This record gives sequence, C-alpha cells and structure tokens, in this order.
Amino acid sequence: MITEEKTELMEDSKNQKYNDVLVEQIKKLFESNSIDQTTLANRIGYSNATISLYLKKSYPGNVQNIEKALSKYLVLHNSVQEHQKVTLQYTNTSVASSFFAVAKMCRLNSEICLCYGSSGIGKTTAIKQFASENSGVVLIDPDEGATIRSVLLQLVEKLSLSPTTTKSEDLTSAITRKLTNSGFLVIVDEAENVKTEVVRTLRKIHDRCESTFGLLFVGTETLYQNLKRLRSEYNYVMNRVGYVTSLHPLDKADIELLVKQVFPDCSDECLLSFETACDQNARILFNTLKRAKDIQISTKDTLNPKMIASARRMLLI
Repeated sequence: MITEEKTELMEDSKNQKYNDVLVEQIKKLFESNSIDQTTLANRIGYSNATISLYLKKSYPGNVQNIEKALSKYLVLHNSVQEHQKVTLQYTNTSVASSFFAVAKMCRLNSEICLCYGSSGIGKTTAIKQFASENSGVVLIDPDEGATIRSVLLQLVEKLSLSPTTTKSEDLTSAITRKLTNSGFLVIVDEAENVKTEVVRTLRKIHDRCESTFGLLFVGTETLYQNLKRLRSEYNYVMNRVGYVTSLHPLDKADIELLVKQVFPDCSDECLLSFETACDQNARILFNTLKRAKDIQISTKDTLNPKMIASARRMLLI
C-alpha cells in the first residue's frame, strides 16, 4: 500500500523542474564510457539509485541540489578533457639500451648482476618496458627496510604461487621450486632499500636453484657504494656477482627524442635550453616539459628559452 507521505513525494517529484540539457549531458557522459554511473554517484556523494531516479526525472528529493552537484562535476570533467596533459611514450634512450643489454645477459647466463645509475635517469621505465616485452620477467620493488618475509611474499605473488603457510622457510621453498630451471629473470628495483639479510636470502635462493635463473639488482649509486663500503658484510654476494654496469645519464640525442614528443618543432636554441635545464635527468626533463607546455597554453606564445627557464624554476629540485 502506498502511504500518504509517499504519494506526496511522488507528486512533488512530478512537479519539480528538471534541467533537460543537464540530464542529456549526463546520459551522453555514460554513453561515451568516460565514467560509469556508480563512480559518478560516489564522486558527487549520492547513491547509484538516486542518479537513476534523477535521469528518469522521478527523484523525490531536492532536484536543485543534485543538479548543482552534477553541474560542478561536469565542469571538472570538461576541464580535464580540455587540458592537454603531457605524456611521453617509451623511447629507446641510451639508458634503456644499456639496461636491456645487461638484463638480457643476466638472464641468458643465469647470473647475479648489478646495474646502477643516478636517480631519475629512467631505470624504472626501462625495467617496466623490458618486463612488458619479455616473458618470465619477475619484477619486485621492495619498500625501504622491507623484511625478508615481505619480499618473499612479493615474489610469491608475482610467481602466482599458493604456499600452504606464510613462514619464510616455506615461502623460500615454494619460490625455489618455481625458479629452478625456469630461465626466469628476477629484477629487484630500488635495491638500495633492501637490508643485508634480504640480499642474503635472494642469493641463497639463487644458489639452491643452482644458478638456473637470472637475478638482477638495480638501484642508485648508493647501492653500489654500500656494496663496496660494506664489502665484508656483502661478501657472500659480491663474489657471486657476474657483471656490474653503470648507467650513464641521458645524452643529447636522448633529450632531443623526448623533447620532440611534446614540442615537435622545437628549435635548436630551445633544445639547448631543455638540455641545460634537465641536467641529463629524465624525470626533471619530463617535469620541465609539462610546465613549459602549461605556460605555452596559458600565454599562447611560441616556445622560447625564457619560457623553459620559467618552467624549470617551478620545480623543487
């Protein structure tokens, strides 16, 4: 039975005015797959059912309030769509090329190898690209000070294992069985963060597998210096490292390739400005490119060295 209160609400909903243009805009938003109804509801603080009722023009609540929330979201959505966000496609820089070479050698020889270079030169980008192009590549990225168990659990997840317990010994055994004669390559990114005992455990797994998979530690120069400074502490792995390579910063050709993704008609003068601004660092270059593009869109001026210098000053480092 419909109560008197419900009847009044239904009558009220019929009498309320709806913004027909807004209703159609929301429907088109869903049709374009820009966002789904549930996500939109969560974003504006209403329920999924409420959005459905509104679109049917049978919402019993305050239509003006929900339309205000929907209008605000549309403004945000349109601003995001119109903004020319700078993205860079993967580029085979000299850094990436050097990394690929050592990664392939480490895997083919089933060795323990070390690869290091300055922060921000593109190591992680190269690692992810290598992993995407090759099967049997297991990438782990331990948090700073990660425990043996947490690193082993990362490996277990990446190897799609289902050990019966989460004891470190059982995890190690399961990982060893999976990696033995696998020909896989395990890459430890930001390896300067891992503790001595973690390195020791990974070395033990490599030994137990009788060196039938590659183990590549990748990090900053801190990793290399720690291994040298604490030689006695890391001796158990130092004498097993088959190859060490240093990744050099971006060269002029690398910088030009990256810059011209964002500014295809960049002049030689501006290329030199970007080269000076980034100091051969890929991360700094990318952030400078983003800020320079923002300035160009805002001012509608042609890219120039002054604009690039202003973009560089916006960065913290």
